[in-house]
Amino acid sequence: MILSTKEKEKRVVECLEQNKSYREIQDLYHISSRDISFIVKKTKEKKGQRRRKEDTNISYIKSI
Repeated sequence: MILSTKEKEKRVVECLEQNKSYREIQDLYHISSRDISFIVKKTKEKKGQRRRKEDTNISYIKSI
């Protein structure tokens, strides 16, 4: 099964939310642990950016 990059990322994140190990994900989607680590890092960065943006918006609203 050949997956697009976005589809791989989506499926890896879903598996990690289900507490599957890297090894299980590797076997399911034939993806390297390096790629899984890259997806995890990218997802954490996106969540961090979203959180900072929300915090900034909340701070702005409180100052008004």
